[in-house]
Amino acid sequence: MVQVGQRELPKQSGLLSGFKRCCVKDDSYPVIFRNCSTDLVEGTLYRDISNEYFAILDTFEEDYYSREAVEVRSPDNSVLQQLPMC
Repeated sequence: MVQVGQRELPKQSGLLSGFKRCCVKDDSYPVIFRNCSTDLVEGTLYRDISNEYFAILDTFEEDYYSREAVEVRSPDNSVLQQLPMC
């Protein structure tokens, strides 16, 4: 995230259920898609993202990008936050 927005954000490990991480042909970054409820994507939950920072991310992302509300859980399965996915 520092490479995109020029500042460090608070972060922690998170799990997203019902999604699958996939590679896209001729692209250097993976994407995640909704899939069956048993699929799980491990990742990083970033916090304190300003509207200005979201605008930078919106510009940075590619064609497969959309932002939607998702439930993110911690590795111990407690709900961390429901927030827009980006």
